[in-house]
Amino acid sequence: MKKIILKPLLLVVLLLTLCYCSEEVDFYSSSTETPIVGIDDNELELTGKKEASKIFIKSNFWWKASVIYPSAAEEEWIQLDSTRGYGNIEINVTTTRNYSLSNDRTATIVIEADAGEPAFRKEFTVVQKSSLPYIEVVEIENDGTYMIPLINSNTILELMSNDEWTAESDQEWIRVTAAGINGKNSFALNYDFNETGVTRLATVTIRAANAKNIVYSFKVSQSAIFDKAVLTVDRSPNTFKASWNGVIGAQNYFIDVYDINEQLVGSIDVGVNTEWDLASDPLFKTPIHAGYTKLVVRSVTENVNIFSESDQVEVNSHFTSGKGTESDPYIIGEMESLLNITDANKVAVNQGAHYKLGFTPTLNSDFIPICTPENGFNGIFDGNGITIQNWSRIAHPDERNFSALFGGIGSQGKVHNIKFKDCTIKIELSPASGKISKTNNGFSFVAAVSRGEIHDITLTNCSISTEAGASPIIAGTIAGINYGSIINCKTTGGVLSAAPDRNKSDEFECGGIAGNNNGLIDRCLNDKTEIIGMSYVGGIAGKCSGSTISNTGTNAKVTGNYYFGGIGGYTDGTASSFSNCFFSGTLVMDEPTGQSRGAAYMGGIVGRMYRDNDLIENCFVSGDLIVGVSSSSSNVRVGGLTSQVYRNGNTVINSYFCGSIQASGKVDLGGIAGLMDNKTSLVENCYSTGKIIRNEGVTGNIYDAFGSMTANPVIKNVFALSNGGVAFSPSITSNTTNSGTRSDAELKDPNSYLEWNNFASIWEFKGGNYAFPSLKNNPHKGKGEL
Repeated sequence: MKKIILKPLLLVVLLLTLCYCSEEVDFYSSSTETPIVGIDDNELELTGKKEASKIFIKSNFWWKASVIYPSAAEEEWIQLDSTRGYGNIEINVTTTRNYSLSNDRTATIVIEADAGEPAFRKEFTVVQKSSLPYIEVVEIENDGTYMIPLINSNTILELMSNDEWTAESDQEWIRVTAAGINGKNSFALNYDFNETGVTRLATVTIRAANAKNIVYSFKVSQSAIFDKAVLTVDRSPNTFKASWNGVIGAQNYFIDVYDINEQLVGSIDVGVNTEWDLASDPLFKTPIHAGYTKLVVRSVTENVNIFSESDQVEVNSHFTSGKGTESDPYIIGEMESLLNITDANKVAVNQGAHYKLGFTPTLNSDFIPICTPENGFNGIFDGNGITIQNWSRIAHPDERNFSALFGGIGSQGKVHNIKFKDCTIKIELSPASGKISKTNNGFSFVAAVSRGEIHDITLTNCSISTEAGASPIIAGTIAGINYGSIINCKTTGGVLSAAPDRNKSDEFECGGIAGNNNGLIDRCLNDKTEIIGMSYVGGIAGKCSGSTISNTGTNAKVTGNYYFGGIGGYTDGTASSFSNCFFSGTLVMDEPTGQSRGAAYMGGIVGRMYRDNDLIENCFVSGDLIVGVSSSSSNVRVGGLTSQVYRNGNTVINSYFCGSIQASGKVDLGGIAGLMDNKTSLVENCYSTGKIIRNEGVTGNIYDAFGSMTANPVIKNVFALSNGGVAFSPSITSNTTNSGTRSDAELKDPNSYLEWNNFASIWEFKGGNYAFPSLKNNPHKGKGEL
């Protein structure tokens, strides 16, 4: 019997062939002859070590291979990586170590035809000799060095030996298992915390007890660096979680949260957890921080001065993306992000942050306004030109006395570039019918109460209606109450209406742009809306206090019964100014059934100038004013520009009226003003060509310029066309100069205006359809034009 010793990776070729007579052989023919083995080896002898060998098989039939062990075998120690094949096949044969110092072990490898066709079987015996004395540690790297972390810990290794052994370390900071028996052993390394700041080495030596020449040694290298966690963050509209791998030796983990300025916002102590739900953590839920965030997992050892930090992960805690800067704004990509603005606004770092709408919101009555009147939005919101459409909602003012996209805009806040179309607000009392607070009361589409800046907003066919008994209510399409600025906004169509009964005891301040204006409205237009109220109603603003309205116009139908006007309804508080404004719509003084009027004031620009130093400047009215019959009217004042110039310092200058006034009942009426009251006031460089239509039964003071005159106001360079009034005014005071009625030809003649101050710089004769002088900086528009 021939014996072949297989060293590791020794190649043994087992050649399986068929006898055939020609070059082409049909392997599946019934005439194929029985195969034979090309070599007669039938035993392989191996050393006792763990080995890897290869067998090459060349065949012309399908074969299978298996290993058969003696019944007394303690383990299966041969592994074949291929047990079936055809043609040229390479089989990897792996053996485990024979740990016995004295006993060989055997097994039989069988190669035979698969499924018995053709008839072939070859067996050969594999003998693995007993081992020489040895020691090895399974986990040791090829370079003989084992790496351990810097922490105070222990590591269990697997030591293999076929002799008893002893072990020692040459360094005090690492201790090892001192002795063991033959076979598999658990070999412990116990090491101290490395506080040296540098990597340190030790040598571990293991000696066989009987075979004195068998010595095994390896290096242990202890790092001076504490491993860092690898942080991942799962962020979606409904998820905000952090997870990381466990770090060996970490006694505690902290999630450190930084803002855009690299300032530490807070640290979350997560104990030994390796994942954390950030969405429910108070730091983000309260929130202490919201928006762009940098997260770091800090792994802390038993020595608090030694820790590691993961790489920073940038994420947005509350929005779709973005850093909140002008160049990289917070992107509002879904409803959750839109609602999160309120929380983000509470965080100091987001004061002045930039937001950009990135989706089209679908809103309903359940929508809670962004921020509140008391804590207004103080960022910059870009609507991205997106249209919010068909937003219909029912607002219960006794439950929450404001409703809008933004409950409040703060003094630093800006909202712009958004559109609303076919939206409605129905203001109704809740079933509880509680009391409604007037403080910060506001109902609108953009902002309930604004102290910031609103610009470039458009509304189309957006309406507000009110249930009987819902009072007080302050409503406007752009803002309920404006303390800031509203610039370059336009509303078209829609109806803003008080309760159907228009009860005079109900408070309903309503304006085409703002219900109550205490700030600036500039370059705004109200086109074809219908506004129906009682008191404090205006084509632009219902009530004005410290208000500036400029470069703004209205072509709307405004119906009221007490204080209302084409631009402003009523001035209150501190002085207001109206400059470069126009009204080309229709004003209707209408008394609802059962609601006797009493005193009432209607003016083309301002319903009633009621505060010292109020100003109308560079304005005109080309629309119609209609006075309906009242059952008990008294003190009804109507003026083409304003009903009443009432207070000290009130001024109307460089303005004109060219529309019409249709009068019924008892009324003090004038093409410029219905009443010049007994206060120091001034009307200068103004004219009226308006037509006054007296309906049957009309009584009162009806004049072309001033319906009633008291005391001695200053009237300078004021002309009126005799066009339905009794005369220029009831009387001419000593402070009246270069004023009175003029003919149509005179009013169209530039020479008539030579005594007007700065006429050439303010006025012009444009010609065309309008032959009278018009304002250079406020181009003329006829009835119904905008």
